[in-house]
Order: sequence, then C-alpha cells, then structure tokens
Amino acid sequence: MNHIIFFVKYPEKGKVKTRLAKSIGDEHALGLYKCMVEDILAMLKDTGIDFTIFYSPDDKENELKEWLGDNKFVAQQGKDLGEKMKNAFTFVFKDDEIKNAIIIGSDSPDIPEKLIFEAFDPLEKNEAVIGPSFDGGYYLLGFTKQSFIPEVFNGIDWSTEKVFEQTMKILLDHNKKVSLLQRWADIDTIDELKEFAEKNKNKESLTMQYIKDNKLLN
Repeated sequence: MNHIIFFVKYPEKGKVKTRLAKSIGDEHALGLYKCMVEDILAMLKDTGIDFTIFYSPDDKENELKEWLGDNKFVAQQGKDLGEKMKNAFTFVFKDDEIKNAIIIGSDSPDIPEKLIFEAFDPLEKNEAVIGPSFDGGYYLLGFTKQSFIPEVFNGIDWSTEKVFEQTMKILLDHNKKVSLLQRWADIDTIDELKEFAEKNKNKESLTMQYIKDNKLLN
C-alpha cells in the first residue's frame, strides 16, 4: 500500500510564510498559507491514496481538526526538520501494510495529482524518488519500506540551496537507485508568488482566489 506524509504547521500569525510576510505582511501571509494547505489537502483527497497529516506544534491537534476536518493527524516529533521527517517515515513504515511512502510539505499548492502518482510509480523498480525544487531544495521525497535510510536527513543545511544536492549525495553514497521527478516551485518569496500567479492565472484554486481578492500583486 502507498502512503503520503503531509507536513503542516498550525497557522499562527507571524509563524508561517515568514519570508513572504516581509513583502505582503503577516496577515496576508497567514491567509495565503491557509489557502495553500487547503488546496494541497483537496488534491491529496482526489488521489484516493491514504495520507497522514503530520503537524506542529504538537498541542494544536484539536484546532487543526476544526480547521481541516476528519483526517488522520500525528504530531511531528524531533528537534529539527530532518529529525521530524525521519521520525515521520519511521512511524508510517511501522504499519505492515504500508510498502511505499512519500513526504510533501505545504509550499507548493499547485502540485498536480499526476505528480503524486508519478512519484509512486518508480518505487516499484527503484529505491527512492525525489522532486527537486527550483530553490535548491526538494518538494517531495519517497522510499520503499526496505530502502528507507534515516541517514538521508542527517547533516543537511535546511532552508538553503544545498538541500537537494546534499540529499542526493547521501542517497548515492548509500548506492540507492533514485528516480528524479520534474522540478517544481515552492512559494517562499514574493518573486515565487508572482511566478506562481502567472503560471496559474487561468486555474481555479483557493490560493489564486486569495491572491486576486486581496490584490497581493497589484
């Protein structure tokens, strides 16, 4: 069985999309983030693939359920992003029925269903799959139960342009067969928001509607 790990932060003003907030303000960064999460959640539901929302901080489960509804929620555990992701994979792979798992975050609200399916396809033959983002990080990472290596999250310079390169080195150093997905964009800066809006100007989504309604790019 395939499984998706979806990393989400509880939306608190001043604590989400902080880089973007420097350009559009904390209030709009908060509103935009909520729309991004809801767009991705709708896409995940459309895939029909089981998923778990791993959330932080760990005392916000009730609030998240009120916001996102009846889904499976598990608190993120760990001191940094790498440890939290490592523990999330370890958690889902304890389920005997789960053979393959991928992890995504909430920075790319226009990820299409087809990319999720394309991520699982190579795990039938390869040992890992990764989707690089344009900023030097990655928007998706996946393993089979047998191929998962916790070391892939060790010693990474998170939130830098080195993340993808460092992760690939670890995978190749462990002789993993890696499948690369197409590059996709995160939304962390005003320039990335502009690129997203241009690419999705003719598409309907909560994120696009928020941008238009609040005239964020006017």
